[in-house]
Amino acid sequence: MTEDLLTGDGLGRIRRCAGPGCGWFFLDRSRSGTRRWCSSDDCGNRDRARSHCSRTRRRG
Repeated sequence: MTEDLLTGDGLGRIRRCAGPGCGWFFLDRSRSGTRRWCSSDDCGNRDRARSHCSRTRRRG
């Protein structure tokens, strides 16, 4: 299984999580190939919350 992933067509879909301090790698199976986080519930939620706080601080 791992050998197939690393030598097959899936190699181009391996991504590193964009979450600060995460460092996990994942297989991007999204249709558009633009997934950013290993888990939307964990890293994605923290990143979105951080962006929201930053935007609201700049406004106020």
